[in-house]
Amino acid sequence: KGGYKKHNQKPQSTETTGPELSTEINKSLQTLRFEVAGINAIVDNPVDDDERRSIQNRLHVIDGETRRLERLIQRYLEVTMDAAPTPVMVQLPVEPQPVLIVQEPTPPSPLPMPAGDFAEMIGQMRNASFSSDQMTILQTAIGGHYLNTDQASAIIGVFSFSSDKLAAAEIAVPRLIDPNQAFHLLKLMDFSSDKDKLKQIIDNVNRTRK
Repeated sequence: KGGYKKHNQKPQSTETTGPELSTEINKSLQTLRFEVAGINAIVDNPVDDDERRSIQNRLHVIDGETRRLERLIQRYLEVTMDAAPTPVMVQLPVEPQPVLIVQEPTPPSPLPMPAGDFAEMIGQMRNASFSSDQMTILQTAIGGHYLNTDQASAIIGVFSFSSDKLAAAEIAVPRLIDPNQAFHLLKLMDFSSDKDKLKQIIDNVNRTRK
């Protein structure tokens, strides 16, 4: 039997690759642009109104198709381009900053009135004839000095009358560097009522120091 041998042939793939599609689109665009240029040349020559309108309609269609193909190419390029890698935000640990703690310097403990100055003041007070003069010497000489309880006791002891003793206590008690020993001053007062007044002076000063 005459015949022919059938060969097994692999079917050709009809799938168009990306580069091939891009080439075909560009060819189509070139053709469209060529046709547009040719029609424009015809329109420039004298033709009747019907031909002119027909050509203008074709120009409109071709122009629309051209724009469509351009959009397709742009879309094709956007789809086929490799996606840009998404930046990864890495949260770095924040190193704690050292906290600088500034401590206020501790003020030095006040010192009592120097012994020589105190002895001179007491001597002048005892030599004064009147309590008013004694009080003036005390107020002038004591200045910004502090006192201990023994010095305050000596000052109050210079005065004879309770009112003067209490006035001297008003000056001496706020300057005590050892206020916890101020209760020893109470023995300098002869009457209970005066002791209560002196205690009130001491309590008032202690409250203001807290």
